[in-house]
Amino acid sequence: MKNIDEILIKATADKKDEYPLTPVQMGLYLACLQNPQGTMYNIPYYYKFKKNDFDKQRLIDAVKKAVDNHIGLKAKFVSSNGNPVMKLRDDFNFEVKEIKTDNIDEVLSNFVQPFDLENDLLCRVR
Repeated sequence: MKNIDEILIKATADKKDEYPLTPVQMGLYLACLQNPQGTMYNIPYYYKFKKNDFDKQRLIDAVKKAVDNHIGLKAKFVSSNGNPVMKLRDDFNFEVKEIKTDNIDEVLSNFVQPFDLENDLLCRVR
């Protein structure tokens, strides 16, 4: 049985339009279909930067490089002939929003949202 790393490494060398889901991906996909508003697989994390130590463009470049090295984050899941498959996006565009707050818990609770597996990127940066 192939694991996700083998599939994605092969994907970079032999690019196809779509790839079969691994058993783990299929399980997560079905769990998300059963509970589309669920956030149990979200892993929120935040960093607090000092105002003078923050270079927004360096952060954007670093995140893009990390995603390029882990192309599974560029995946989206679509239906092909009635079966879920993985498609890799060519783009990974996002913006970094500066958030000023005295209540980080409120910001985090608003940040954790369900993913639309067919349209959303599989990671969020703000």
